[in-house]
Order: sequence, then C-alpha cells, then structure tokens
Amino acid sequence: MLTGLAKSRVKKVLDQFEETTLVPIVPGEGEKWCVSVAKSIETTHEEIKRTLEEHQDAYARILDEDPGLSARVRELRGKESESVEQLIAFLGKTQFAEARVKQTSENSWEPTTDLEVLRGDILDWITTTRALHEEIETWYVEAFYRERGEPG
Repeated sequence: MLTGLAKSRVKKVLDQFEETTLVPIVPGEGEKWCVSVAKSIETTHEEIKRTLEEHQDAYARILDEDPGLSARVRELRGKESESVEQLIAFLGKTQFAEARVKQTSENSWEPTTDLEVLRGDILDWITTTRALHEEIETWYVEAFYRERGEPG
C-alpha cells in the first residue's frame, strides 16, 4: 500500500542523493566525490528497493479494484524495474570513475568532464524517478477514486 511515510522516505532519500550529487567536482576532489556519490547510490538503492516491494502490493490492489488498468500497471512495473537497473548501473559507473580518478591523479590530470557527464546522468535519473513515483501515486489514487460511470 502506498503511504505518506513511504512517499516521504523516497522524497528524503532522493533529496539527499541530489544534494550529494550536486557537490561541486573540483580538480583534486574527484575521488572524494565518487566515494560520496557511491555511498548515496547504495542508500538510495536500499530505499527504492523497499518502496518497489511496497508498490507490488499497491499494484495488486489497483488490479483488484480496476482490472482495466492492467496495461498501466505493467508499464509502471517496467519503468520501476528499469529505474532500479539504471541506479545499479550508476554504482558501477561511479566506481569505475573513482578507479579512473585514482589512476589519472598520479599524472595530475583528473577526468572532471567525465564526472560532470555522470553527474548530469544521475541528476536526470533523480528527476525521472521523482516523476515516476508521482505517477505511481496518481494511478493508485485514480484506481480507487475516479468516476467510472457505474450506477450507484
């Protein structure tokens, strides 16, 4: 079931993830940024996974209430799965970037441009994930409270 508590947990973790990601990437600090973002990805993943499990109950309730929304539920499940896969991929990319920063910092050159691209991708993911969670919440409410033209 979708609850205000779950919604606030997701909002909080995404806000913290965004704040961590927005820390400026200054030459010489790339490794620190990568480590910080990787930790935030792990924390975000734990919460998103927990919320995904809660959404499975919500999807079941939506289908019980309005089987006509089965295509929408399939779509939302797919978007959520894809979102989790992208988040896991960001962890790998961040760890790879950290290794690259360590390797190149010996030559006094740091791939800050690459880190900025990664940051942009992560921020896009955060925005998309916020919108997805709002969409899920909207369809949950829609399943129970919309007017279907049924006699009553």
